[in-house]
Amino acid sequence: SYDYGAAITEERAIWREKFSEQKLEANFFKVSPAYLTATPHLGVNGTYGAPFSLAVTPLLGNGTRTNLYVVRHADFTSTGSTQYTLTLSTSVGQIEIPQLGGHLTLNGRDSKFHVTDYDVGGINLIYSSAEIFTWAHGSGSTRVLILYGGAGETHEFSLPSNLGKPTVLEGHDLEIKLCG
Repeated sequence: SYDYGAAITEERAIWREKFSEQKLEANFFKVSPAYLTATPHLGVNGTYGAPFSLAVTPLLGNGTRTNLYVVRHADFTSTGSTQYTLTLSTSVGQIEIPQLGGHLTLNGRDSKFHVTDYDVGGINLIYSSAEIFTWAHGSGSTRVLILYGGAGETHEFSLPSNLGKPTVLEGHDLEIKLCG
C-alpha cells in the first residue's frame, strides 16, 4: 500500500504541500551546519514568552552560538491562527521579538524556525523571525541572505549596526530601521 502521508503522490506528482515544505527545509539545513550539532531541549508549552497553546522546541548551539527555535501549535490538530511574541537570549542580551512592535503569527498546522546568533558566512545574524531560505557569499565581502515569511505576517531580523544598511533586492512593504 502507498504512504498517503508522503510528499509526492503515487503517480509521482509534487502538488502536495509537504513537498514544498520539505524543499524549504532542505535549503535551510544545507546552509545551517549548526543544526547538525545543536542539542534539542524539551519544549514546554508556553515557554519563551509564547502562549500556552504553542510549543517551542529549542535547538541550542553545541560549540556554536547559533540557537534555533521551532514553534508550532501544541495541539497538532489545530488549524487556528495564534499570535505570539518570543523572549530569547542573544549575544546582545535577552530580547523580545518582534522588537519593533506587533506580534508574530502561527497559522494552521504551520511551524516556524526562528534563529538567534546565526552565522551567515562570518556575519552574525543576531535574530530573525523570518525563516531562512538560504544564503551565499556574493562578490568580495558581500553576503546574500534570502528570508521568507507568510503573506500578511510581520517578520524582522537584526544585524550588527556596523554593517550599515542592507540592500533589498526583492520584496515589498519593507521597512529598514538602523539602530545604534
